[in-house]
Amino acid sequence: MKIEGAGSVKGPKVEAPKAQKPFELEPSGNISKVVKGAHKEKVHLSGWAELAGDILEAAKSAPDVRHELVAEIKAKIESGEYEIDHEAVVERIIQDNLEFLKSAK
Repeated sequence: MKIEGAGSVKGPKVEAPKAQKPFELEPSGNISKVVKGAHKEKVHLSGWAELAGDILEAAKSAPDVRHELVAEIKAKIESGEYEIDHEAVVERIIQDNLEFLKSAK
């Protein structure tokens, strides 16, 4: 059996279209899908996507490593003097989450 044509291994050569930028980020936070022609499709980011963007911006604006504090904590860990206040950590996590939930409304 011999198969030739579009489905065969020796079929016509198909070239992929040149890569184009599939999306544009607008200042409003919306994403526009770039479509050949005169119009664009607009997509509004979900709350989680917006949150991810906010987290990324916060991380970018955060100060670099605080070397003095790192050295101090590292020395305490190595000497066995570093203790974690687990209750304070849990309280802070809960407080931060409650504040976030209030600001998200």
